[in-house]
Amino acid sequence: VNMCLYPRLMTNPKYRRNKKNGGVIPPVPDKRVQYVPIGCGTCIECRKQRARNWQLRLQEDIKEHKNAKFVTLTFSTDGLKRCYNECKKAQEAQGYDIDNYIVTWAVRHFLERWRWKYKKSLRHWLITELGDGHSEHVHLHGIVWTDNLDELENIWQYGMVWKGYNVNGKLENYVNERTINYITKYVTKLDDLHPNYKSIILCSSGIGRYYATSGKIREN
Repeated sequence: VNMCLYPRLMTNPKYRRNKKNGGVIPPVPDKRVQYVPIGCGTCIECRKQRARNWQLRLQEDIKEHKNAKFVTLTFSTDGLKRCYNECKKAQEAQGYDIDNYIVTWAVRHFLERWRWKYKKSLRHWLITELGDGHSEHVHLHGIVWTDNLDELENIWQYGMVWKGYNVNGKLENYVNERTINYITKYVTKLDDLHPNYKSIILCSSGIGRYYATSGKIREN
């Protein structure tokens, strides 16, 4: 149940013209049912529910797709400048919207390069965060579904990529429930350094599709 702190009212879909009612709005038996509350999507309770929903989706998804890898994609100063200079929306934006437009642009072009090389899309779930170091550069944490980690940094091109632990000279990378809990915490994370920043999720369609459409969970 969504316990949104600042719910909004929207017209009940049942009392709107649609294909199901043939364009004929049924009579409203009680004005109290004419509107239904929906979550604001930004308060802490809405973000908690969104994080829980993604946890469930991702946990179900990795059961079916076994090649999930945990990664962090970063931006160097030169990488950020290059993206900004090529992204018109970022140049026209203000504040933290600049960071999110840059990331969206960068991920789109990264995926295009991946498709060109491997002739198929890279399945992904990525969420943004602002850094807390000297640069405070925006970066992405998340999951990619691939067995081709070696080429990830070359195709990313905007900065360094964390793609696993070096264990006895061998790269180890896997995703489990603990990993998913770690990355989805960024949905609810309160950033003291950047209290007005709203992270965005960039992901492939259909992640956790069966579980999400089975009626067990509902995305905000």
